[in-house]
Amino acid sequence: AWLVVTFVQNIRYERPKDQPFEILPPASVVAEKRGDCDSKSLLAQLLLRELGVDSIMLSSRAHAHAMLGIAIPAPGTTFKFGGRTYAFTELTAKNSPIGHINPELTTPNDWKVVPMRWPTSSWKR
Repeated sequence: AWLVVTFVQNIRYERPKDQPFEILPPASVVAEKRGDCDSKSLLAQLLLRELGVDSIMLSSRAHAHAMLGIAIPAPGTTFKFGGRTYAFTELTAKNSPIGHINPELTTPNDWKVVPMRWPTSSWKR
């Protein structure tokens, strides 16, 4: 998980104002080496999913921000969802460790889980 987080954190932060809904698909984030918080979070979640690591995307309207929760043991700030413990993971700040969240962003009710629908594994033949 740490390698995926570090890889995504090192992608340049840039809001894709030229894209519908200002979000880049994961392949474009890698190809163009740019993305904002939700584009980078989506990329990281996809990569972690392929590695078998459970994660959830979080969004906050109050902070106009998105990040991940990763279900791995980590020091720092965690939260429970669906009976699992997730560590807040910031993807827009280089070298931000899993479990670290800026104290200004820690109001729990400000964060909502973004439901994701993934294709079934049968497409991987």
